[in-house]
Amino acid sequence: MKLEILSPLGEVRVEKQAMSRREKDLAGKTVVFFGNAKPNLDILFDHLEKMFAEKFPSTKMIRKGKENAAFPAPEEYLSDAADAADLVICGIGD
Repeated sequence: MKLEILSPLGEVRVEKQAMSRREKDLAGKTVVFFGNAKPNLDILFDHLEKMFAEKFPSTKMIRKGKENAAFPAPEEYLSDAADAADLVICGIGD
């Protein structure tokens, strides 16, 4: 009888990606807050919107997100968020 021993550690692969360009000033820009439909995320987004409004009063803020936390966001939701924004902030509630 042959015995095969497997390692539970697995293999880690890291893909290097370039950083997204950073906006120096958000005045007059559009920020989309994209949520995962979990509880309490609205509290975080409320605070972020208040902070953005104080620091960048002319920033337009939009909330978008998934309808159900159990499933991935449809590609069209992600595209709509990216098309509508100069900056997208993704949030995870709970």
